[in-house]
Amino acid sequence: MVEQEAVAARLRAADGRWSTVRGVFRTWRDQALVTQAFMDWHHIDEAADTGQNGATSFVVTAGREDQGAGDESGVEHVLRVCAAEHGRRRRAEAISRTGEQWMADVVVVDEPWFWARKDDDVLTNDGDPRSTHGGADFVLLLRPNAVPDGFDLSATGTTETVAGRLCDLVVATPKDPAAYDETLPGAEVFDMTSGGRDFMLCVDQQTSTLMRIAKLVGGEPAEIVEYLDIAFDEPVGEGIFGPLA
Repeated sequence: MVEQEAVAARLRAADGRWSTVRGVFRTWRDQALVTQAFMDWHHIDEAADTGQNGATSFVVTAGREDQGAGDESGVEHVLRVCAAEHGRRRRAEAISRTGEQWMADVVVVDEPWFWARKDDDVLTNDGDPRSTHGGADFVLLLRPNAVPDGFDLSATGTTETVAGRLCDLVVATPKDPAAYDETLPGAEVFDMTSGGRDFMLCVDQQTSTLMRIAKLVGGEPAEIVEYLDIAFDEPVGEGIFGPLA
């Protein structure tokens, strides 16, 4: 399909269209819907293992389980982020958090090194490439070259402005579950929890990086990762990627 090939080519080229990034990055999820998507998706895997038709095993319901009064399932993190050398060096600093308070306050990655600070404690891998740390995966949206490997892509022909940048809206659907290959990338390439069959991508028209991804379950937003503000190719001070004290 020419259209899909054109979208895929744009995403594969995105990594070469920027050198540095500064911005504000937000992740949000409805934990109940994310869990539903996770369980439904892994039900496909189990069906495939037993020889059943995975395509008919997956069911997404429009409704959701009722939550008790005062039950808040939303998890949100807002980070001040910076990346250089096409993401080999990156920094993420928490601005606000709702839920998962165990997450680090600051994460700095200067591959293969990382430093992560939580309160007064600093963790590092001392440069051991076998040890990595999450919390600075905002860079995945800037390097979407693996997305076409795991998703069928379809441009909608419509646009949306995200973080002040004009974006093309693209529907992304995981490859046919009946031919599921566990080596294919899934929602993790979007810095999201595994699972989901319905994704909407906002692809920056200039750089082809991803400004926003929404995972939908039964037509409702279950998970969103997005840039609230972003600037490309501005000078970045060397010290910002230094060790944390």
